[in-house]
Amino acid sequence: MKKVKTFFYVLKNSIFPQSSYYHKLKKTPFVFSLKYFFALMLFLNFVFLFLILLQINLQALLSFKNSLINNLNEFPNDLTISINRGSLITTLNRPYFLWLDNFGKKNLFLVIDESATPDRIKEYGANFMLTKKYLVINKKYFFSSTPLSNINFSININRQMILWSLDLIKKYWFKLLITFFVFSFFLFLFISFLVGFFYLILASLIVYLTFLLISIKLPFKKIFQLSLHSSSLPLLINYFFGWLILFPGLLKFQLIKVNLSHSFLILVIIFLLGSVYTTFFEKRHAKIRK
Repeated sequence: MKKVKTFFYVLKNSIFPQSSYYHKLKKTPFVFSLKYFFALMLFLNFVFLFLILLQINLQALLSFKNSLINNLNEFPNDLTISINRGSLITTLNRPYFLWLDNFGKKNLFLVIDESATPDRIKEYGANFMLTKKYLVINKKYFFSSTPLSNINFSININRQMILWSLDLIKKYWFKLLITFFVFSFFLFLFISFLVGFFYLILASLIVYLTFLLISIKLPFKKIFQLSLHSSSLPLLINYFFGWLILFPGLLKFQLIKVNLSHSFLILVIIFLLGSVYTTFFEKRHAKIRK
């Protein structure tokens, strides 16, 4: 309980900078700030996942599962899908379509078309498409392509493998769902921590070089430590907009499209400059004014 109180105390003073608190950070061990940043990422990712779970329609999820099982039961006997060394090959001489029922409405979930170009996903209107070289994802207003060369192992999918997978889904559906969410949480936590760390190092380097250009040499490690605290509000803003982008229907107005990574970096630099000034120069300038 004491650790939780300490975390929220540090969070409050990091979001609403207090001069006295930032002066103390000059003598605070680096490990303390690192632990705070990790706890902040853990807290934000937990809240983010919880908000996502609130938006999930369990009835729609069950409908998706049943539809998936029913349609994959009709997987062709003569179809084998192979992915090897970044290339997809099928035994069919025509595209394969996987349709799903969504409360009585047919939805084209997946198309496998070796000869298609990525932009053809718009013509098909599918959620996903596999071509000879790409996995294409339809994101409503645009699509993204991921090279199959990112898969560094061979995959062979046939009816026997599909039926074996369906048996697992039927038997362990709930356990698989829980495992998926837990795995997703820790994977997202790990990735967001690394990405956040990278941007903080970049922002700290920019601030360090900025002061160096005006002949003020500050310890880089201490600047980076300050960034672990001053990034608190930019992180909250970033996660908030990330949630709104995932669920745009929650807003009654059109959300302005922003590049979250660029805006996060700019905000961190601005807040870091403020915290560096507060920590190293505020008292000095106050004395000069007197």
